[in-house]
Amino acid sequence: MGSPSVLIVDSNRQQADTLVKMARKYRSQVGMCSSFEEAYEQIRLRGPMIVVTHAVVGAFQGVHLAQAAVRANKSAHAVIYGSLSDLVFARQMFSPRVFFERQTFLRHTLQRYLTANLPSLDRRDVRVPDRRTTFRGGRRASDIDVLWTPPSRH
Repeated sequence: MGSPSVLIVDSNRQQADTLVKMARKYRSQVGMCSSFEEAYEQIRLRGPMIVVTHAVVGAFQGVHLAQAAVRANKSAHAVIYGSLSDLVFARQMFSPRVFFERQTFLRHTLQRYLTANLPSLDRRDVRVPDRRTTFRGGRRASDIDVLWTPPSRH
């Protein structure tokens, strides 16, 4: 296989395997690393187009891998995911072409990161949940089929 266009980095191999399977639906060349050192070497040697990394990789921070990715490949982007506290800390080490995603949302958003034409700047505030991704009830509740279905009588 040639250079991976996507590199998934996570110390949790189960999480990494899941993301690799998802990524292969949209990109043919997907690589995986479970250690910071291995990922750093892959980035330095191959310069993948997109690096998707957990905010914490072993004893290291994923933001350093993200910064290495955009230095190694002028067209590359990186996605850092993790808990809200991880992301707020990582956001302080801001870098262009680096995106931040809550881990709970990544399975829903990974497709867009891999298929969209990404901007050079992530202007979202990761501390505030995207209102479009959460059910808020109200007027739109009438669009949910289950609310229109009469209850069954057993």
